[in-house]
Amino acid sequence: LFGLVAWQMIEKGCAICKEWQEHYYWEHMDVTKIRFFKLMTGDFARGMSIPAKFVENFNGKITKEFNLKASNGETWHVGVEKDADELFLKSGWEDFIKAHELQENDLLIFTCSGNSSFDVLIFEASGCEKVSSQFANKTGPNMLKNYVDKPNWLQHDERCSLSDSEDTTTPPQLVGSRQDAATSQNCSGKKPSK
Repeated sequence: LFGLVAWQMIEKGCAICKEWQEHYYWEHMDVTKIRFFKLMTGDFARGMSIPAKFVENFNGKITKEFNLKASNGETWHVGVEKDADELFLKSGWEDFIKAHELQENDLLIFTCSGNSSFDVLIFEASGCEKVSSQFANKTGPNMLKNYVDKPNWLQHDERCSLSDSEDTTTPPQLVGSRQDAATSQNCSGKKPSK
């Protein structure tokens, strides 16, 4: 009998603890620890629903626009609209999708960074971060800066080839990297300056 009573107290205590945890998470936790994810399925290009639990807990705190900061540092302003009983990202969402080349089964992780502002990580169906999301604005200042800051021997205006038969000496900059010397790029053009 004592064991049964103790078990019931533990179960009841756990329920109370879970309630407290939920309350603390939504009401007192640093907002930068609050996250949600969305899997891009169906007709996601027309709009993305914001999870109901997120909406319920941020009731009255959600503005008519979300600021989405992508991995490349660019911020997108996307309108929030109500449709039936759900909130959707709509106005500007299609531009965000096109710029980041979102496809079916891509996964987006939204981390709250302030009042209706989110840092967005984009993963492809393989489970890896989507590389193109790092360069969403291929002609913008971030891409240009990344290109200009590279040494001449890494820039694309040189002719490079992959070969197992040519000299595959690993450049000093790659020592300690995971790059296999057998697949090093051999470039004709300027050599790295020391």
